[in-house]
Amino acid sequence: MGTSLRYDKWLLELTQLPTAAGCEQHVTDWVRSWARRRKGVTLKADRFGNLLLERRGSRSKRPIIFTAHMDHPAFVVTEQMEDRRVRAEFRGGVFDAYFVGSKVRLHPREGLASVGVIKKLEPARSDSGDRSVVVVFRSRVNAAPGDIMTWHIGSARIQGDQLRAPACDDLAGVAAALAAFDVLGPSSRRLGLDVRVLLTRAE
Repeated sequence: MGTSLRYDKWLLELTQLPTAAGCEQHVTDWVRSWARRRKGVTLKADRFGNLLLERRGSRSKRPIIFTAHMDHPAFVVTEQMEDRRVRAEFRGGVFDAYFVGSKVRLHPREGLASVGVIKKLEPARSDSGDRSVVVVFRSRVNAAPGDIMTWHIGSARIQGDQLRAPACDDLAGVAAALAAFDVLGPSSRRLGLDVRVLLTRAE
């Protein structure tokens, strides 16, 4: 696979992963798998789940660090109200007009994804300021607190020079940071550069 096609593949895979502030596990799993397949790359995580990728043996007081965050505005399930009704809080900044009537996709930890429609937008119920929605599905779903729901806009795809994907900001940034890290590769050490990637949670 050519270099450009390989980076496009990373971009498409990452930008269709379900993610939300505090629920970035699908992205961190992808990045961990990516790092394991690369010789000489080390990955460290702090107690909050932020990830730092480095080249083994690189040391500098002034490293070059590419950074991106691993979350995106999305819904996190708080309650299954009935067989076909789910309440979720929305984590992110989106105007109210985009909620009621819009389709969302539930990504349960077990079972297949399901598409539902937002029927109600509720004001924030806690100090976090996160609004809640009530989503209705056509058939029974098995939703659990912590499951992620995303806007339903189809799979990630590149059309001409545009990317259309469920989670561009900032998973496209994650793909770009990893591609830059990969382009520089081991040659960065020969050039005297200490290049790293810092991927953060809960922007």
